Amino acid sequence: MAEDFINISCDDFKYFHGEEKNPYPDEDIRSKFWHGEMMFHYVIKKQHEDLNYDFFKGLINDVKEWRKELSSPNNPHHDFAERYNDKQITIVFYIAMLFGKWCPYDDLGWIFEY
Repeated sequence: MAEDFINISCDDFKYFHGEEKNPYPDEDIRSKFWHGEMMFHYVIKKQHEDLNYDFFKGLINDVKEWRKELSSPNNPHHDFAERYNDKQITIVFYIAMLFGKWCPYDDLGWIFEY
């Protein structure tokens, strides 16, 4: 799974395609996804340049745990984990953690609209 992120490109994203400016209006949910994917792109690029493979290992372990929690039949979002491959679910996880850190009082239920 770690090797998946070494050659990440804008083709791997749903909303960010290399633009310098967010093309979506602020009130549009796609704006949040675009911002999260853009940040993920640059964080991954920087970690790869710095050869920080511990970052990748930690991220992958966190995502595996999140996927396991989501996959529980009792979880109302269990189908979400099944819809996405490892790279996609990692991008969504990063977006959730990014907004959770900077907007800790917001409801992150919108993340499941990815």
